[in-house]
Amino acid sequence: MNHIHRTLIGALVALVSSPSFADNSAKPAAIPLDQSQGKSVLEATNDAAGQVLSAGSPNSRAAAGFSAANVQFTSENGDNAVSLAFSFDLESYKPSNGSGDYYSVGRTRLGIVATAPIEQGSKSAGIFSGDSVVSGSTLKLSVTHFSTKVGSGMGSFPATKYAYQQCVIDQSGRWAASNADEDGAGDNAAEYAKKVGEQLSVSSNFRKVLNDGADSKVGKFVQLACQPGMAGGKFKNTGELVDAYGDNPTAFRRKFIPANAKLRFYGLDASVGRDDHSFLDRTAFKLQSKPQTSWEVGAYYGWLNSDLTFSARGRIVYGQNYSDQDEAEICRTVSVPAGTECIKGPDGAPTRNRTGLFSFEARKLVTVNDGTTIGIAPQVTYRFEDNNVGVEVPIYLVPDKDGKLSGGIKAVYNSKDDEFAVGLFVGVPFSIFY
Repeated sequence: MNHIHRTLIGALVALVSSPSFADNSAKPAAIPLDQSQGKSVLEATNDAAGQVLSAGSPNSRAAAGFSAANVQFTSENGDNAVSLAFSFDLESYKPSNGSGDYYSVGRTRLGIVATAPIEQGSKSAGIFSGDSVVSGSTLKLSVTHFSTKVGSGMGSFPATKYAYQQCVIDQSGRWAASNADEDGAGDNAAEYAKKVGEQLSVSSNFRKVLNDGADSKVGKFVQLACQPGMAGGKFKNTGELVDAYGDNPTAFRRKFIPANAKLRFYGLDASVGRDDHSFLDRTAFKLQSKPQTSWEVGAYYGWLNSDLTFSARGRIVYGQNYSDQDEAEICRTVSVPAGTECIKGPDGAPTRNRTGLFSFEARKLVTVNDGTTIGIAPQVTYRFEDNNVGVEVPIYLVPDKDGKLSGGIKAVYNSKDDEFAVGLFVGVPFSIFY
């Protein structure tokens, strides 16, 4: 079981340890999630989902900054820019009734992404516009709602009890083997294992049993090895314990996370941009520059699979931007020095456009080793204005929970002009607000 499932199950450990989960012969009713339990599960789920939706990926994508605030630097065909992305909870917890032993929970977040150009140099940098119609210095606000199913843990008590018992037997034997030169070590370990095993059979408070038995050397050793969540201990949560000592970890996991527990998300966003456009003023015979304001509104919907390593998302956008006129060269005769003077640039003021686009994005996280996860997030965009199809494929490092440096490479293709280009982006943690 991967670390995401362990995190989610660990958030529900209070339910597992509850006396209400005693192994009764009659099947008890489902136990609803209370406010604290539901919020804990929801936050763990969203934090894990944020690794897929935004961690390490370009800040130009939907839900940027969800997992952690970051500052990102990009270099794309001569255009260099810096962006800041972060998000806040608008509604920390919203439970809704479910059927059977599963419940729906939801969370709403406000995302903010601010982008400023550092250097603009490439005429073809527009190939990197992705699924946006705004340009220049931009500010983007988004509201995203997430919802998913979580289990109450009903029926998980026997599996948890079995894992505790097996861990106590195994670790008692390990202690005896490592202390074989101590008189009576084997007998002490056997006596401890028998006593604690009997208590685990009749008690629903496994933690208390191990705490009460920790007054001996073997007891302290076993408590550290078998009790989840202890500082310096072997297991961070009950999910890891059941993984190691349970007889059916998959069945245990499904008590908390159903096989079809897709996390769904949808949202609205709005962006405004301010960009300078240069053009030829034939009357004044000079190259003028005038700032123009672009804007867009978008809506998106997507889902993540049950193991939270893959997502898919569709987005539709409508907005206003400005395009430059075709380039021209104008000349005039001058006397000092004698000859011809020429200037070149877009022939006239930029044209305002009202346009739209549709994009589809898929993301996949691949764990290379315990410390490195790589993400790939291909996106296809269709622009209604000129029937242009753009393809963007970033490959990037996903930062861990400590927020290490991230970055990646982005390959793009533009069907209209048959252009291909490669860009770079590097992200660093930003923690002033957190």
